[in-house]
Amino acid sequence: MPSKLSNLMAGLGCLTPIVGIVLLCYFLFQSSISLGVISIVLSFVITILFIALGIRIEEKRKLKQLDYLQTFQPDVEDFHKLKSFTSYDLLTKIAIDDQHGKVYFWAADSDKVQNITKAYVGMPYIIKSYNYIDILAVRFTEDQHQTATVQRDTHFTHYLLNKLSKDKVESKNASGPPIDKISSMDLEIILNDNVKPRHLIRFYHEPNIRIRKDSPEYQGHYSNLQQWFTRLETIINETEESFATSNVEQPLEIIEPANHKDLSQEDPPNEKTQIMMDVDMKQYSLDLTEDRTELNPQSSPDDPIPMQAPEKPTSYFEQLIEKNKKQLRGDYSDE
Repeated sequence: MPSKLSNLMAGLGCLTPIVGIVLLCYFLFQSSISLGVISIVLSFVITILFIALGIRIEEKRKLKQLDYLQTFQPDVEDFHKLKSFTSYDLLTKIAIDDQHGKVYFWAADSDKVQNITKAYVGMPYIIKSYNYIDILAVRFTEDQHQTATVQRDTHFTHYLLNKLSKDKVESKNASGPPIDKISSMDLEIILNDNVKPRHLIRFYHEPNIRIRKDSPEYQGHYSNLQQWFTRLETIINETEESFATSNVEQPLEIIEPANHKDLSQEDPPNEKTQIMMDVDMKQYSLDLTEDRTELNPQSSPDDPIPMQAPEKPTSYFEQLIEKNKKQLRGDYSDE
């Protein structure tokens, strides 16, 4: 974590040898070889002291920021038992929760810090949690060159990776493949996130200091990165089937309104038939319904039906009187 003071110490350390060389030349012209040798030796000693002091200042700042980073914790029980790793540049952090099937990422708070490239003491962080199925791809890169990769075989993953490749700006040191020295070793994780799909975990990042691949320092960083790459690869392979199932389109669920009535359960409407008859040039209408109780609109189904009195038979005397009346009108004739 460079600061203004550490950069000042590094600058003074680089200028001191130049001053020693100038003094050496001056004393040689003055025929004072011993003073020239002493001046050049002192200049190199002072250079080492300045550089060591600058490195010490950066280490203290880094430890202070690490302690501050520990204050940001997700709402998970026994958080300290989770496997986690802090990026080399302290800009990001990753943790895996196997119990709940989640992965957590720490990143600089974009609302308070924008376009941050170097961490500083007191830099705010935000924590984002993702499910295992949200991990789409993992890439292992050295000096911006892809070394190993694993990804889900889905259309969305291919689309997102192609989009990120077009938007990504290659750095200047990516002109050729690394041979025997590197200056950065990164783990790039692609997630199902519309806001920030790309998370970068740096296992080594020193643009001005390249390390050899056969050095113990390189082997230490490579071992840590390989462990995390293998763990994330296992997560992708284990959740591949469930991820494919979750992306299958589900049938639309038809929600019926609360006041909907099943028409099949309703009673069919009373069918009515109207018969027209012409009798003596007069038109009569008669409504026939299935419900016989509707023949008389003035009576209800509950009203009792009136009983008709039986017709009383006529006597023989009454029949003679009726017959005489018809003969007088000319309506009756004996057969």
